[in-house]
Amino acid sequence: NAGEFVVTFPRAYHAGFSHGFNVAEAINFATPDWLSHGRESMVRNAMLSKVPILDQDRIVALYVMRWMRQLATAMSRECPEIFV
Repeated sequence: NAGEFVVTFPRAYHAGFSHGFNVAEAINFATPDWLSHGRESMVRNAMLSKVPILDQDRIVALYVMRWMRQLATAMSRECPEIFV
């Protein structure tokens, strides 16, 4: 129904099926504390010789770089003399 959310927890399976005309959207997101679940999934999939859909190492690296930029911006506002 409109305005409702479905939360899929780690190690859970979900799928969708549409028959006929349908308008729907899905957004996948995870909070940082889900990274350990992603790592476990990567290890498990590697043992099953499955090719990863997402490169979790790249996602973590991009997250850390974004966090570092935000930290540097905040620090430059607090102590601009350091960043001259």
